[in-house]
Amino acid sequence: MVILSKDWLRLRIGKLGIYDFPPGYYVYVGSALAGLHGRLKHHLKSEKRLHWHIDYLLQQATVVQIWCALGEDRLECIWNAILAELPEATPIIPGFGSSDCRCHTHLTHFLTTPSLSGFRQKLRQSNLPRVRRLNKMSNCYTYLSHQSAIRTIVCFEADLFLLILSTDSATDSELSC
Repeated sequence: MVILSKDWLRLRIGKLGIYDFPPGYYVYVGSALAGLHGRLKHHLKSEKRLHWHIDYLLQQATVVQIWCALGEDRLECIWNAILAELPEATPIIPGFGSSDCRCHTHLTHFLTTPSLSGFRQKLRQSNLPRVRRLNKMSNCYTYLSHQSAIRTIVCFEADLFLLILSTDSATDSELSC
């Protein structure tokens, strides 16, 4: 997930403690082997039980993109290492999202929008499955951000997540799926 925070944040992240989050973009890497649809539906709700570390950040920040790949392999640690090699990448918050592995963190900060094409290129060089950010499919769910008038359209096909679009400038006709 690519997440945007326009402001400095000071948040308690469960048992990890209190941390400062500078403005910018955050990429959180995780897996949803038990079902992507349910996991994303949970993360995108404004009212939810705080379970994962990312849930605490999502109380104050906005999901702006979702990148995904199909498969049954747990690739989040590999993806995380590749993200850390991208320009402007700064791994942040020790233990964030990585309590079930040996990674330092699964959250990476960027000052500007992280490059999906740069990430895809590094995946290709490592012979890893292609990451997708797909457009316009059926079965859309609409959520309104609790911070602003940003409308988030989420489209699913079975248990495969296909698109998330956050916008404050598109017309309703542009948002129909």
